[in-house]
Amino acid sequence: MKRIWSDNEKFRCWLREAQQKNIHITKTATEVEERIKNRKKELDSSNKELNTVKQKLGQERKKLSSFGIVRKMTNQKVKVKTRPHDRK
Repeated sequence: MKRIWSDNEKFRCWLREAQQKNIHITKTATEVEERIKNRKKELDSSNKELNTVKQKLGQERKKLSSFGIVRKMTNQKVKVKTRPHDRK
């Protein structure tokens, strides 16, 4: 499984490598903090979009279940089940 690195861990790793290679660090702490804040904003906005999509999906599923159609979501297939009296 691929490890997910946080920005802080990436920065520490990058700093350690740079110190080992004796590379002079030109970025200031405020630039790094701004970058981290921007990344957090991007993640927050993408999470909001994901939540709205999930809410819409839930509403659609409720509508379908009220008509007697219940959808089971899986990764590959969408199974449609109907009530026994609807099959006639």
